[in-house]
Amino acid sequence: RGLVGSEMCIRDSPMPKQQLPQHVKDVLLKRFKEDQTLNEHEQAIIDNDILGDNTEVDPSDVVYFIADNTTWTSWPQSDSLFRRLIIKMNFIDFNAEALIQELESSDNLNSNYCAARLLVNRSDASNTENIKRRLEIYKKAAEQKFTPALYSLSDMYYRGTGVEKDLAKAFELGTQAANQK
Repeated sequence: RGLVGSEMCIRDSPMPKQQLPQHVKDVLLKRFKEDQTLNEHEQAIIDNDILGDNTEVDPSDVVYFIADNTTWTSWPQSDSLFRRLIIKMNFIDFNAEALIQELESSDNLNSNYCAARLLVNRSDASNTENIKRRLEIYKKAAEQKFTPALYSLSDMYYRGTGVEKDLAKAFELGTQAANQK
């Protein structure tokens, strides 16, 4: 069931086969808190245990963990991690498309938004079909007043990405998102 606004969303799909180690979960949870900064050891956990070349951590487990534990205020902290995860997925020849499709088809807003963020950070992000998919995900979530989607959809209208540039619509969506706080 997806909740709106600043509430968390509960993932409706089954848990991935492999769970993240507790120390990885702890560091990710700390990273998602607005006022928390990771120390060198904690950053090394992200760099080595999640993004390292020889890690056994499945990128899909990290994405599901983000979907389950991210609130709208912590999306900026998770977004840079998404960029780096996509690079890793490309490097290890991970089938990101299957994961994106699973997240996209979920009834969970955070899962949908994870799919869109993965699409944004792919090498084919400017592909017309990719842009259409992101637009549909953002619109679906924005209809339910999901703050990150309102911001992202506002940005698409502001830039004219996949839609006709519309500064009034961008302002309207951005205002709706800002009023969610």
